[in-house]
Amino acid sequence: MRRFAEVPGLARLPLARDRRGILLLEALVALAIVGIVAVALLGATGGQVRAADRGAGLLVASALAQDRATTFRILDHDELRRPPDSLMAGDFAEPFDAFGWTATLEPVEGEYDLFALEVVVEGRGVRFPLQTLLHRAPVAVEEVPSGLPPPPPPTPGGPS
Repeated sequence: MRRFAEVPGLARLPLARDRRGILLLEALVALAIVGIVAVALLGATGGQVRAADRGAGLLVASALAQDRATTFRILDHDELRRPPDSLMAGDFAEPFDAFGWTATLEPVEGEYDLFALEVVVEGRGVRFPLQTLLHRAPVAVEEVPSGLPPPPPPTPGGPS
C-alpha cells in the first residue's frame, strides 16, 4: 500500500507530532484576539462611566443654577438695579460645597425694565451657564404731599 506522501501531486499531510507547534500558534492568535476585544470593551465601559459621572455633575449644577436664578426672580425692580454682592458670587453650603456660582445682571439696552441674568455654576469638573431675562416694572408708590393728612381708611360697609 502506498502512503499519501508517496502519491505524486498530493501534499504531505502533517503528522500528530508536527501539529503541536501549530496548535500553540493558534492558541496565541486566539488569545491576542480576545485581549484586543477585552481592551476595547474596557475602554468603552470607562467612557460610559466618565459620561455618567459628568452627567450627574451637570444635573446637580443645573439645579443649583436654577436655584440661584430663583433668588433673582423674587427681587423687585430697585433690587435688580442694585443687587446685593452676596447674590453675585459665592459657594454653596454642604452637601454642595464643591460648587460655586457667579452671576451677572445687567439692564437690557433699548428695553424698558428688562434685565439679562446669567448664572454660572462650576464644580466637580463641570461648568453650567444659565441665561434668562427678567422683567420687573418699578412699583408706583403714592406719596402724600407734606402737610396733608393721609386719606381715611375705607369703611367696612363701603360708602353710604
